[in-house]
Amino acid sequence: MAEFTLTATPRATGKAAARQLRRQGQVPAVLYGPGMESQTLAIDHHMLARVYERAGASQLVDVTIAGWDERYTVLIKDVSRHPVRGTYDHVDLYRVPMDRPIVARVPIRIEGRDQRPNDGGLVAERLHEVEVRCLPAHLPEAIVVDVSGMAVGDTLYVSDLQPGEGVEILDAPDEPVVAIVEPAAPAVEEAEETEAAAETGAPAAEETEA
Repeated sequence: MAEFTLTATPRATGKAAARQLRRQGQVPAVLYGPGMESQTLAIDHHMLARVYERAGASQLVDVTIAGWDERYTVLIKDVSRHPVRGTYDHVDLYRVPMDRPIVARVPIRIEGRDQRPNDGGLVAERLHEVEVRCLPAHLPEAIVVDVSGMAVGDTLYVSDLQPGEGVEILDAPDEPVVAIVEPAAPAVEEAEETEAAAETGAPAAEETEA
């Protein structure tokens, strides 16, 4: 059983019906997957927003449909949002076959920042998520990266990640994930120009408006 749950109701198809649902605080949805006919559904906007904020596109969600006995385990796919209001306009729900490997994107979570050596280095995140293949039951919530033992100049790559048993990472092994870098040096061009002008006796260049 998935950690997250959505409740849906069957809906009519068509643009007019979809617009009416949105005015009523509902989000048009489509449920599809191997071995089943696509089903058009409606989901309460607040419920979808709450679940999607936590589950994203990488966590399994159980969907129950009013009047139906069966429960569907899905991944939330292809979320469409209004370009101005940011509200959810449409969502696809992919029914996951529990006995087959699936491909999903999983976030990378950085931990151990406060336990790093006091060397002045900055944690530079290069990759925020990776694509994995595994059985649905093995799908991780996130892949944790511990930077507590990293020092300035160190870089951790995809090949260094430990996704867990039965999980294969599909990204390139040499892709950098996180690095510890020195802070950027302050700009010195103006100081160098002033120093050069003092040595030659010429006034430092000044910007003028055309």
